Amino acid sequence: MNLEKLVVDYKAGNEKSFDKIYKETLPLVKSAILNYITDKDTVLDLIQDTYLTFVEKKESYNSHSFSAWIYTVAKNKALDYLKKKKEVLMDTTDIIPDNSISPCLTYVINKLEPNLREVFLLKVLVGYSSKKVSTSLGIDVSLVNKYYYEAKEILRKELKDYEVK
Repeated sequence: MNLEKLVVDYKAGNEKSFDKIYKETLPLVKSAILNYITDKDTVLDLIQDTYLTFVEKKESYNSHSFSAWIYTVAKNKALDYLKKKKEVLMDTTDIIPDNSISPCLTYVINKLEPNLREVFLLKVLVGYSSKKVSTSLGIDVSLVNKYYYEAKEILRKELKDYEVK
């Protein structure tokens, strides 16, 4: 079912639509937060805060892309949390909390420009298609593909320096 239709249904009082919205957008919301926060409990709290914001502001929601809207809300929740904690946003090697990824790869991914990193993480870690990344971030599919290609090339070049194959 179309996400925008689910949002309209939810705004009209169909509480079951929320579960579908949640299930459809959770990977996106989690990805947005994991770009900045690694503590599991904090990530869970920020996910909850993101959906609470939607519930509280559902009547005023009027965007054309719910995916882009919810992603932005989640990202802003993470950034607000960091501002409150006065933590450093960049130059950290533990943004991606996946122990199966080599430390070199984690470091190099985190050195990518934010646009490249977001596209790469959504495609690789979350498993989104280029079209879904496009919809989620509110950018053209061709730009998604360009960013993804650039990110792969940068990673390939950087990892060669680390002798990671």
